[in-house]
Amino acid sequence: MIMKKKKKEIERKVLYEIDDKRFGMIPIYEAKIGRTGEAWWKDRVKVEQLLLGYRLDCKIKECRYLAGISKEQQDYFLKIHPHLCTILAAIRKEPTVKARTAVIMSFKERPELAFKYLERKEADEFKERKDITSDDKPILVDDL
Repeated sequence: MIMKKKKKEIERKVLYEIDDKRFGMIPIYEAKIGRTGEAWWKDRVKVEQLLLGYRLDCKIKECRYLAGISKEQQDYFLKIHPHLCTILAAIRKEPTVKARTAVIMSFKERPELAFKYLERKEADEFKERKDITSDDKPILVDDL
């Protein structure tokens, strides 16, 4: 039986942590950037701006713009912080969840919204159907 060696766990030094109400303490790690210089994420404000962009459900380009970073910088950052990929995806859904909650909570005051919601959510059952006929006779496929 051949046994594979487990990859050594790389010990990484936590640079700082960002306290998030949903995800708790999010660690941001130190990393060497070769000869090019310092890691941009040492600037906590840039990381917080990146998170803000995701929290506002901005496009990825807009998130990078807010943080003042390039695509390559973000890609490398996520390579070093893979745990953030899942967190960022979840954070981007916050506005959708808030909007859905607001719509559902307004059903009592505005029942027409409840029906519109069902038309979209359960289209097979609630969407308005249009009967396509010609002089009240069904259109034959061959006639098209």
